[in-house]
Amino acid sequence: MAVIVGVAIGAQSARPPEPELTPPPAATATATRPTATATPSESTQEPRPVGDVVASGIRYGTEERVFYFIPVDVPRQPHVTIGLVAGRRSADGKLTSDFVANDVEGNDRRPGFHQIGYDQPGPIPTSPPVPTFGYFVGPAERIVGTVEGRKVTARLATWSRDPQVVIFWFDPEQLKPGVPLDSILARDAHGRKL
Repeated sequence: MAVIVGVAIGAQSARPPEPELTPPPAATATATRPTATATPSESTQEPRPVGDVVASGIRYGTEERVFYFIPVDVPRQPHVTIGLVAGRRSADGKLTSDFVANDVEGNDRRPGFHQIGYDQPGPIPTSPPVPTFGYFVGPAERIVGTVEGRKVTARLATWSRDPQVVIFWFDPEQLKPGVPLDSILARDAHGRKL
C-alpha cells in the first residue's frame, strides 16, 4: 500500500484558498500538506536530489516546476528509501520543495504505480499549485488518466538512476491541479496495459 506524505517547505506569496478536495475513491493513499510558516527558517536546508532534476516546462514567472527524488528514512521500512519531490527551480538554480510523496511501507521499487500526488492547498497556500504527479516502476511508454470521462495523457521522464522508474505529471492546462483522477493506466511501447 502506498501512502502519500506531503511536506511543504519554504514560503512564497499566498494565493486565494481553493475548496477542499478528496482523493479518488479507488485510491489507497492519503495526502497531507502542512501549512508552511510565513517566512522560511534560515536553518531549513533543502534535501539533495538523488539523480537528475527533471524540468517540466511549467513556469511560474522566473521559476520552473521540477521533479526529483530525495532520500527518505521511514522507521522499520528498509525498502523505502526515496521520495518524489514536486519542487521549483529558480533562475539561479536554487531548488525549493513544495510537496514530497513517498511510500510508508513495502518496497518503493515494486512494479506499478506508487504515489499520485494531488495539490491539496491548506487554508493559506504558500506556493504555486502542484500538478498531479507520481511515479511508475516498469516499462511505461504512455500513462493516461481519466477525469469526468475525459482522457488526459501525462508527460513522462525516466529517472537517471533507474531506467525502470518513470516520473509522470499532468499539464495543468489539461488537468487542473487538485482535481483527482477517476482512473489511471500505464501502457508499454506496444500499447499493452501494464
